[in-house]
Amino acid sequence: MFLVIGYNNEIAIRHFIKVLTLKKLDHSFDFLDLADLEKAVDIDITFENDLLIKIGDKTFDFSCYNSIYSRCLYQAPLDKSNILKVVNFIFLLQNYLEFSDKVVVNRPGAGNSNYTKLYHIKKLKDFGFKTPDTYIFGSAPSAQKVVEADGNWISKGTSSIRTKAVELDEALYEDLHLVNRIPSLFQQHIRGFDVRLHLVGSKPLALKIESPNVDYRYNTSGNIYSEITIPTDILKSCIDFCTEDGLLFAGIDFKVTETGQWVILEVNNTPGYNFFDTKMDYAISLALFDFLNQTGPGSGAFGDQPVSHKTFIAPERRTMS
Repeated sequence: MFLVIGYNNEIAIRHFIKVLTLKKLDHSFDFLDLADLEKAVDIDITFENDLLIKIGDKTFDFSCYNSIYSRCLYQAPLDKSNILKVVNFIFLLQNYLEFSDKVVVNRPGAGNSNYTKLYHIKKLKDFGFKTPDTYIFGSAPSAQKVVEADGNWISKGTSSIRTKAVELDEALYEDLHLVNRIPSLFQQHIRGFDVRLHLVGSKPLALKIESPNVDYRYNTSGNIYSEITIPTDILKSCIDFCTEDGLLFAGIDFKVTETGQWVILEVNNTPGYNFFDTKMDYAISLALFDFLNQTGPGSGAFGDQPVSHKTFIAPERRTMS
């Protein structure tokens, strides 16, 4: 038995539950819907041998779960008077998930290098990946020394907040003075096809995307999808990186050039995988189900590599107040 934590209006959670229901696997998990927090009058949280949460008439005894799939993110409640209640609950639950001895996909601190793109690229390079030239500029003169509106640069956001990647054209180049207000990331434009690899434990599920568009996610016209095998050395580096970053489930983006060079763009620690899953006959959801349904504390989440849950602050030193 495993637990799913998230919002019923969040597309990845909704997709995962829909697939498992379609496959008649919905008896294998419980769903803690964070949207219930706002409307619940009574919320009770206790901790003895394990966490026990009561939200309205729903009870979640965490001692019953071997594994947890968590998208425990904060959504601002519609009623602003409930903000403190929701924030405090999310904070407490994230602390539990970070230090729990259970298998948690993914812990709140896992893959946090992605929250700062420039650091993230440097860390990927340290693992031996080929990465595109990447800069963050906060002034137009600095940017103009490096980038030009010649089709060789892509503009992105600097943080983990999802932004549309666009080519630095002449119109955008004329707005470079605006980076004085908010620094922006500029990345070498790598030409070739895209690959999205989803790594579930050590199981790879990869999709090749051939697209005439700079960002295939926002304009899908003309896109061609097909499954692809990841080269052995690239896959090993991906597993090594995810092991180091504590990621049991990751979405990894590559560009593959005409010469066959694999260039990594990023490793997503909270992958919105539903779009790719529909192109792969739900293989990602089913792999995630198998992983959550078969793993338990101390199991080999990365094949033969045991995942250590030992922490500096031992369980007996922790309190819930």
